[in-house]
Amino acid sequence: MTGSTTCPSAAAEPGSALFGVVAAKGQVAYITPNVPVTKELLAILGQSGVPVENRLRFSGASMCAVAGRGRIGAVRADRPGAGCV
Repeated sequence: MTGSTTCPSAAAEPGSALFGVVAAKGQVAYITPNVPVTKELLAILGQSGVPVENRLRFSGASMCAVAGRGRIGAVRADRPGAGCV
């Protein structure tokens, strides 16, 4: 995905990429390189019962969750913290 544009708030689904962990006060700790999401990874991450999107941030080509908050756009996959473009 390097150099492409993706949604910075995509659903956790196979084919998306894990790019951050939500830390204290809603700050995101970025993971480099991004981790490709597979069914197996989602099964492991979902074992706690807490929705993974509450704890982790994903990028991908799916419908962008930020669109519903008035911030329509995407980010470069190699710069997920840069904000929407």
